Amino acid sequence: MAEEDEYILCDDGSKVKLLDNDIEDEEEDGTRIWSVLERYYTKWYWVSENGDEDLCVLRHSNGICVVTLSQKHAVVAGDSDVIKVELREGFQEPKGKRKRQGTFVQEESTLCTVHTKSKSYKIRARIRGVLLELNENLTTNPALIKTENFDQGFIAIVLPKSQAQHDCVLSLTRPADYVLNRRARREQEDVPRNLEEQAAAGSS
Repeated sequence: MAEEDEYILCDDGSKVKLLDNDIEDEEEDGTRIWSVLERYYTKWYWVSENGDEDLCVLRHSNGICVVTLSQKHAVVAGDSDVIKVELREGFQEPKGKRKRQGTFVQEESTLCTVHTKSKSYKIRARIRGVLLELNENLTTNPALIKTENFDQGFIAIVLPKSQAQHDCVLSLTRPADYVLNRRARREQEDVPRNLEEQAAAGSS
């Protein structure tokens, strides 16, 4: 029996076929892994300019957003071990049903700094809202941010204000568009590489 292809459905109803390099999580036998967060939250992506610091925002139907690293972030995809995660200072836990007196973060607000053996990365919120929680487990077990980024290694939980819950995702990218973006980036990176190989072959 032929293996079925996997697709992501776009907003316009069209389908994007997933290639091997598009699959974010898979076991050695090819089966997908879905964490609890992925099952019950909608994925959105923030795409970085260099393509190495992409974030994933998991949004619940009640508006709560969980900020995580994308599988394509250099911390997760790279070979360097995480040695330390420094959470932002001055976090004030919100109180009451309306989450008053909490810390309000902007898109450029730093949530934490991740230190690997080769480089350090500032992780910014990329959405606006009240900071409900910073994952303190990352300070005692920093490897979680790399190995369990969609589960126990999440970075923060943010609650956008009610009037901004829809607007908070306007700067983010849906999974289907993210797949196409990553695919186009790989193709652009392959062009100079192919030219170099052709030049080397011609000179030999």
